[in-house]
Amino acid sequence: KEWNKERWNLATREIFDRIMSHYEESNRKLAVEYFNREHLFFEPFEEAIKNYTIGEFPSNELLELNSYIIERLNIKETTSVQLSSLLKENALIQKSRTLINR
Repeated sequence: KEWNKERWNLATREIFDRIMSHYEESNRKLAVEYFNREHLFFEPFEEAIKNYTIGEFPSNELLELNSYIIERLNIKETTSVQLSSLLKENALIQKSRTLINR
């Protein structure tokens, strides 16, 4: 939806570091086993070129995104059980689900 015309990143340095630390051992094993090297990723972290706010997205795209998320939650696909349970308790998600099921 035109978002990929410029490079952007929603992760902060802190989030990136936490993710990389969490998967450090499994990433190293993959790199050694499949690529015969120590590091799986070569690209350094880059701060966001642009930070987007929810107000910058057209409402129809937000509706499509929320509909997709709710649909996936309903069929338990692509989301973790923990995330699924958190979103199912969210009032906005519940209201959106009601509107979609009309």
